[in-house]
Amino acid sequence: MKLILLAPPGAGNDTATKMLSKINDSVLISTGNILRGAVQTGTSGDLAAHGTKKEIGI
Repeated sequence: MKLILLAPPGAGNDTATKMLSKINDSVLISTGNILRGAVQTGTSGDLAAHGTKKEIGI
């Protein structure tokens, strides 16, 4: 089964997906966490990630 949750920041997306991943042993991929991590670690894509974060409001 493939499931995609889309909701605005702060709506509980990560909380809901963490609970679902425990129920059916699925993998949680959070694009918000990926973008935040890229900015914090200063990877080569950090400027692009930072711009994207501003555009989508996270």
